[in-house]
Amino acid sequence: SPNGSKLYLTNAVVDTKNKTIINGALTGVPSPDGRYLFFTNQLFNVPVNVTFKVIDARTNQVIFDSDTLPLSILPTGRTFDVNRGLVYCAYYDSAGGYPFKIGVFDYRRFKLVKIINPADIGGLDILVRDLVITRDGNKLYFLSNFTPCLFGGIDLIKERVVSLYLLSSQCQGSLGIKRDDSYIYLTDPGGYGFPPPPSGLIQ
Repeated sequence: SPNGSKLYLTNAVVDTKNKTIINGALTGVPSPDGRYLFFTNQLFNVPVNVTFKVIDARTNQVIFDSDTLPLSILPTGRTFDVNRGLVYCAYYDSAGGYPFKIGVFDYRRFKLVKIINPADIGGLDILVRDLVITRDGNKLYFLSNFTPCLFGGIDLIKERVVSLYLLSSQCQGSLGIKRDDSYIYLTDPGGYGFPPPPSGLIQ
């Protein structure tokens, strides 16, 4: 959680002060203000039953529940535009079960407001592995994995892909961005393990 009082795991929530499991607490990716948790059962595969939930982090009440939104909020990069109340997600709509698009979810009104397909705005039809948003919400940077490994940037105001770079033949890393947006970092674990082991290497 943003204040460090709770540790949200895949199937449990830990009280970090007492170092104990909080019975009955629901888990998910917390919003930057700690008010909401976002839970999805989609992570690089499409399950038979799609689940996307928004949870009140204080009361543990599910306030939005959908079995039709194929979204996955990636917990690694900066995916929230706090000024506009938006969160950018991997959007799974392909028959093969991989996200080739980016879904934009309004977590104040609880609705999907946009689907971004990089291939339609000057990019390529590539899998979205991770993404980060600048603090002003005007630019989005994304990473694809497997083959090829590409790093791309999207101008969200002009709705155009403005950069696209081939990094290597294959990578399964994650993106990070500095607080002032001056640098973006890519951890590249190397090898072909899945899920990727942490290495700290920057490509």
